[in-house]
Amino acid sequence: MKVAFNRVLILILFIFPKLSRSQVSTYLFQSDINTYSELSSGTVLGDSTSEDEFFTDATLPLGGSSQSGPGISIGFPFLYNGFNYDVFGVSVNGWIGLGNGSVNLNSVSNYFPLNSSTGSNFIAAFARNLQAQGNSSIQYSILGTSPNQVLVIQWKNYRKHGNFGDQFNFQIHLLEGSNRIEFYYGDMVSNINASFVTVGMTGNDSSDFNLRGTNNGGWVNTINGTTNTATCALNPSTLPPSGLRFQWDAPAPCTAPPIPGIALSSLPTVCPNNPFIVSLSGNSSGPGQTYQWQYSIDSIAWNDLSGATALSYSSTQVIANWYRCSVTCSGMTEYSEPVFVDFSPPTLCYCTTNLGGDCNGYGSIDSVRIINTTLANVGTGCGNLTAPNYSDYPPAGFTTTTLIRNSTYDISVTCTFNASISLWIDYDRNGSFDATEWLQISASTTPNVPASYLFIVPGNANLGTTKMRLRTRASGSPNGALDACTEFFSGETEDYTIVIDDGTGIKSNHASSGLFQAFPNPASDQVMLLSKQSIHQATIRIIDLNGRICQTKKIELLNAGESIKINLNGLPSGTYLLECVSPEGVQHSKLQVLN
Repeated sequence: MKVAFNRVLILILFIFPKLSRSQVSTYLFQSDINTYSELSSGTVLGDSTSEDEFFTDATLPLGGSSQSGPGISIGFPFLYNGFNYDVFGVSVNGWIGLGNGSVNLNSVSNYFPLNSSTGSNFIAAFARNLQAQGNSSIQYSILGTSPNQVLVIQWKNYRKHGNFGDQFNFQIHLLEGSNRIEFYYGDMVSNINASFVTVGMTGNDSSDFNLRGTNNGGWVNTINGTTNTATCALNPSTLPPSGLRFQWDAPAPCTAPPIPGIALSSLPTVCPNNPFIVSLSGNSSGPGQTYQWQYSIDSIAWNDLSGATALSYSSTQVIANWYRCSVTCSGMTEYSEPVFVDFSPPTLCYCTTNLGGDCNGYGSIDSVRIINTTLANVGTGCGNLTAPNYSDYPPAGFTTTTLIRNSTYDISVTCTFNASISLWIDYDRNGSFDATEWLQISASTTPNVPASYLFIVPGNANLGTTKMRLRTRASGSPNGALDACTEFFSGETEDYTIVIDDGTGIKSNHASSGLFQAFPNPASDQVMLLSKQSIHQATIRIIDLNGRICQTKKIELLNAGESIKINLNGLPSGTYLLECVSPEGVQHSKLQVLN
C-alpha cells in the first residue's frame, strides 16, 4: 500500500507541479494583425437565446446559472500564474475561468469580472453584458497534436445586451507547451450605441491583473491598463480590425545567481516625512526572483524594511539613510549597489515661494518683538525683503532668540495697516508649519499700534534649531491655521530662525540632533561633514574604539548647508567615533574607515 501511495503522489506532483510563481501582472504583451480562422467543427455551447449562462459542465451544453461545476477539459496541462490547470468554464459574457478538477466562475460582476474583488484566474477577450442572436454560438475545439495542441473557445455573432446591429466574433486560444494566451478578433460590427469592454486577465485575485486599454491608438495600439478597471472603447469607429491578435507570454524564470543591479532614489535629498521612492536599475528578473529592501545609517549594518518586497519602495525618513535591495533566486542572494538619501535640515524645507502678498502697496510688518528675548526686529517695513513680499531673517543678533520649553512669552507685532496676524512655530521640527502649531495674534489690528499675544512653548517641543513664521493679511480675509503656505494678495510673510532649548544649555546629546551628516561612510582618504544647521565654535574629533583621540578639528562657524573636509590619511582601517561638540548640541556618529 505504501508503494502504491508513493506512486500516486509522484503522479500528482508530475501532473500538477507548483512551479516558480509568475504573477499575471508580469506577463509580456504584444499584438499584431494575423488571420482570423473560424472553427469548422467542435463542441457547441448555448444557442441563439443564450444570455448570462455559465458553462461549467461538459454534459450541460446549454449551460445555466450555476457558476461552478466539474469544468470542461482543456485537453492538456496549461500552466498559468505558476500552476497547471486542466479544466475551464465559459461565461456568455466574453470570458473564461481556469480550474483544477473543478471550476468556479463566481465574481462580483458577471459582466466585468477582471475588476471583481473575488474573481480569480479569469481570462477575458471581450467582457461585457453580451447576448446571443440568430446564428449565434459558443464553440470550443482542441486543434493540433501533442505537444503542440491549441484549445480554441469561440464566440460567434454575439451582440451587446438589448442591442441590434452588432456582430461580434472573437476567440480565446490556450497554447500547449508555450502556455501562451492569445485573443483573435474576426469581423466586428457595432451599432451607434457606444460602450466599452474589459480585455485581459487576472491571477488568484483582482490585485494581480494584466489589462489593455484604448486611447488615441484604438485597438491596434492599446496601452497597458494601470488599474483593474481599465477598458477598451467600443463604438462604430473604435473596433478591433479583423485578424487582430493579442498575445500574452509568461516571462522566463529567474536565473541564479541573480543580477541585483543598482539602487536609485527619486530624490537625492529629502525633507522630514517627504515621500521618495527607491528602485532598482540594471537588475535581472523572472518568476521565482524575490526582493527585500534594506536600510542602513552607516552602510555597514543593514536592516530589512517591513513589507518592502517589490521592485521599488516608497518611504519617508527623518535622518539620512543608505538603501539597497537584497535580490534572491533559487536560494542565491545578491545585494544591489546602495544609494544614499540625504536628509535636509528642517530649516531648509519650508514653503517660501508663491506666498503672494502686497507689502509695498497695501501695508507691511513694521516690527516684531518677543519681549525679554534677543528677538527685536524694529522698523523693517518692506526694506529687507529677500523675495517678493517675503523676508527670511538670519539667525543672528536681534533677529533670532532661544525659547525655553514650558515657558511663557509675549510676542508683539506692529503693522502699518489694518491686518490679520498669524504666527506659526515649527515645534516638532518636521520642516512644515502644521495647523496645531498656529496661533492668531490678532484678527484686526490698529495701524502702527502693537498687537500682543502670550504663548507657551510646549513641553514636548523638539530641541534644536527651527523656524517661526509671521503672516499678515488685510483684516477680514482668511489667515488661519491652514494658511502657512497659501498665496495671499495683501500683507507679507516673515520667517525667523530660532532655537528651542530645555533650559540646560544643551540642545541634544544624541545622533538624531541633526548637526551634521558624514559622507561617504565608509570612507578612505577623506570624509565630508555636511552641516544641517548653523554650528558655532565646534570641536570635531575622531576617536578610536580604545578612546584615543586620533584627530581634532576646530570650527568657528559652519552655516547650514555648508560642508568641510576631514582628511583620514594615516588612519588604519576600522571603526571610529565621529564626535561634534558645539553650543548647538553634541552628536556622535559611527565612521568606518577603509584603507
